[in-house]
Amino acid sequence: MKLIPKIIIGVVVFVVVLIVLINSLVIVQAGNVKVLTQFGRTVGVVFYPGLHVKIPFVQNTVNYSTRQVTYETSDQPQESNSNYPDFAVDTTSSDGQQIKLKYTIRFSIDGKQAEWVLNNIGTMDELVEKVVKAEARSLARNIPKKYTALQLYSEQVFDVQAEIRDTLEPIFDNNGIILDEFL
Repeated sequence: MKLIPKIIIGVVVFVVVLIVLINSLVIVQAGNVKVLTQFGRTVGVVFYPGLHVKIPFVQNTVNYSTRQVTYETSDQPQESNSNYPDFAVDTTSSDGQQIKLKYTIRFSIDGKQAEWVLNNIGTMDELVEKVVKAEARSLARNIPKKYTALQLYSEQVFDVQAEIRDTLEPIFDNNGIILDEFL
């Protein structure tokens, strides 16, 4: 009968050790980085792909994908295959014509700036909402207003595309985002 309590204690100790071990290991998949936090604040450590160790129950991680992500506007965003679908942007041309802009932005997170992003902007979803969406939609409303509708439906649409891309690039860069393409 004395053996049963020892077995129960052994099983409990094994389970506790296993839980602590599992909670101390961090696996970062390729195409991701994880920012290490301790009691909710960053500690200056970013984990890159591979196996890492953290203090269980005290430290946590916040994941950011460093792979290319797509934000796309369209008339039917629910049918989009992009990572972040949204509705097209309504604006007016310089001659007062109502126009609708549809565009795609391909971007990625600069893994070296992931801690800054977490401290200053937030999660990946918050980054898309506060920077990618807000800045792109603002520029998509304002830059086409310099052009007539005829110009926007001709080859000058590429000038608008380039101007939006060139304006977005430094904004993205200042916020830890690498702009791959504005289409």
